[in-house]
Amino acid sequence: MPACFDALWEFCVAGQGNGKPEDVFDKIGLRLVGPFDVLAGKFKDVKIHEPGDYLRHWRFYFDPPEFQTVLVKKGSGLHYGYWRDEPDNTDGLVACNDVGMGCGFKIIGQNVFDAVIHFMNENATVTPFNKAPIDNLKKRIVEWTTAKGIPLQGGDKIKARDKLVVCKTFHKAGL
Repeated sequence: MPACFDALWEFCVAGQGNGKPEDVFDKIGLRLVGPFDVLAGKFKDVKIHEPGDYLRHWRFYFDPPEFQTVLVKKGSGLHYGYWRDEPDNTDGLVACNDVGMGCGFKIIGQNVFDAVIHFMNENATVTPFNKAPIDNLKKRIVEWTTAKGIPLQGGDKIKARDKLVVCKTFHKAGL
């Protein structure tokens, strides 16, 4: 997994105090899923019927093999995850898809913190009651990533990938 994956888990552990780290983003309607479920210990006593159960965990209908879901908007088909053009690439980029809107993926950043900020800016339901907590969370994320040396808004990596795309695909991310 990319280094930002572990950094987000550290952020969640530090931000939750005595609560569950996987519940840090519950107030804004975002859920940590997939490999975060393993870190949260949700697979300890689960009966797996076949080995593919691990591989299909939090897969959506339109997800190509290049995509791995790590964040989901509660009660919808909107999900964020790592997009890897090469299987052994540990860096990858972060993309999102809304199953209700079709099969198109949008590459939005270079790390999972970009996904959380994108969600808060574009897809979170902002009300007068949760506006302050969302703003505080954004501020905490920027401070955390700055302290850890994690760059936000990876426009250069996205542009570099776009130059290497040789054809468009049904999911619009290209090959």
